[in-house]
Amino acid sequence: MNRVHRFGYYLGETFIRNFKKLKWASGNRETLDHNMPVVTGFKFKIEMPVSVIIENIFCRIIVKGNTDNIDQAIEAWKKILP
Repeated sequence: MNRVHRFGYYLGETFIRNFKKLKWASGNRETLDHNMPVVTGFKFKIEMPVSVIIENIFCRIIVKGNTDNIDQAIEAWKKILP
């Protein structure tokens, strides 16, 4: 398992431990994230594809050299908590 995936699992586990209605699942078969590890339990049946989120955050850090997007991503997900 590479570091990106480890950071993704850490992100997901952090949300699950802090918000009791969330849980791990496999992504919906009808979406791009099918069978990938996701966190479920958000409003509107939205799933958090943790590896994809972390990959995007790292890409933005590399390109822009700015870590503000980490806080922005976390706040965006917190807005759709149940």
